[in-house]
Amino acid sequence: EDIQIRVIDVNTKNELLKTDYNELKTNEITQYPGQIFEVEILGRVSAKAILGNKAELTLELQTSNQEIYLTKTDKIEVVAGANLRIVKSVNLSKAVAGDTLVYTLNVINNGNAVANPIEINTQDGLKKYVLIRDELPANTIFSKVINSGNAQVLVHIEGESANFYQNWNGSQNSENIEEIAFGISSLEIGEVFEASFELIINPKVSGNITNISNVDFQGENGKDREVYSNEVVLDLEELTPNLKYFQDNTYQKEARSSRIGSPLNLMAEALGCNENRTMVDEIQISLRSELTSDYEVFTATETGNNTGLFVVTPSVP
Repeated sequence: EDIQIRVIDVNTKNELLKTDYNELKTNEITQYPGQIFEVEILGRVSAKAILGNKAELTLELQTSNQEIYLTKTDKIEVVAGANLRIVKSVNLSKAVAGDTLVYTLNVINNGNAVANPIEINTQDGLKKYVLIRDELPANTIFSKVINSGNAQVLVHIEGESANFYQNWNGSQNSENIEEIAFGISSLEIGEVFEASFELIINPKVSGNITNISNVDFQGENGKDREVYSNEVVLDLEELTPNLKYFQDNTYQKEARSSRIGSPLNLMAEALGCNENRTMVDEIQISLRSELTSDYEVFTATETGNNTGLFVVTPSVP
């Protein structure tokens, strides 16, 4: 009862499991020459499990024609370890462009051992933290930290090496901050850590804003572990994407008309298509002539990370 096991057929996604959790059985399976039968073993250990309790899983396979018999046994033991849970919430259920969002992170150690820090690169060299971090969602800009408890507040800046952090001091350009993080020395058994920060939604955004946080720490046997929060989805007021035409490919002066045979310097305001704040996205733009019914599809590239502005390069012929 302390350790519950599920076995999934990777190919069919069927659960190969009897309800008493003691015996797993499948129906007869037809395998063709060269075909692989693959299973995925999923387990959950009860929070009330007693240290030292063990479970044993034996998989048996027997063919009906060739009388080939295979067996594989795995053992699971309940050991001491940190068990972190991170819950994320936002102050609004619906929002419009320009609104201020306050995200709150709650982390608790439900395990029976201390969550120890991992090693990260910072402006002050290598540091050790239990790291609670949030990759900021597209179409938002970091504003400020509201509550950080006893944590060191860290930020990752666009263009810097992965997993490198600066100490947040309020002087960094908010538009270049891709990730906010909170570093604490450890998280004791039963201890709760809470932090909150503020983001501002970019103008002319529609669709939704989706965000997940995570916590990195060193668990049992010195292994680095990562736990994800719940997904927070915020619905935004729907806005229609806007197309604009410009006089040239500097996209500074709008054009009201264009001569026949001249290229169209087209820009789309489509912030709902800005899916990743750390990458330049691409979209498809469809144009149809009202006079000739001519129909064309073009690939448009975002003008930069997290802008939501897309241009067709080269210009539309």
